[in-house]
Amino acid sequence: MIAIGTYAVAMIVAGIGTAEHQVWLIGVAVILSGLPSGVLNTLFTGVAMSSGDGSTPRSVSSAGYSFPRWAGAAIAAVLVSYLAEWFGSVAAPWWFATAYCIVALITVSFVRVASAADHHVDPQDALVGAEEY
Repeated sequence: MIAIGTYAVAMIVAGIGTAEHQVWLIGVAVILSGLPSGVLNTLFTGVAMSSGDGSTPRSVSSAGYSFPRWAGAAIAAVLVSYLAEWFGSVAAPWWFATAYCIVALITVSFVRVASAADHHVDPQDALVGAEEY
């Protein structure tokens, strides 16, 4: 939740910087977004890679995660210019990103999962660093 909130703050700073033509604020937003981007990427990758059962190859899990991620990035690269045009502001994409962060915060706040400490894995069942062939 902290990472998503920090990302929302970075999007707000970027939006203000863009709307006010303050390049230094956009720079601050880029730097500020680095840490939550890394944390969220790690978490999402971990979830995607552990989503399949034991019979799902890692390459399938990876592809199932990577394809929508990169397809979304390709669509977003084009969509931002349309958002700016439709709403008459070059900062509009940042406000949409902030809104999506808020939706994500609300959605994640409803998720209740068991703590990792509550889950026991026998050492012989742990597969660490193995490659699939």
